[in-house]
Amino acid sequence: LTLCDTMLEFYPKEILKIHERIGRFEDVKSYWEKKEDIWI
Repeated sequence: LTLCDTMLEFYPKEILKIHERIGRFEDVKSYWEKKEDIWI
């Protein structure tokens, strides 16, 4: 039960971090999609 309590405390924090990182990558992608492609 202690392990379950520990995991239930740990995982939501990690999932929140992952969502923040995904949001950051979406922002970066959006930024670069607005740029003109100089390689074409």
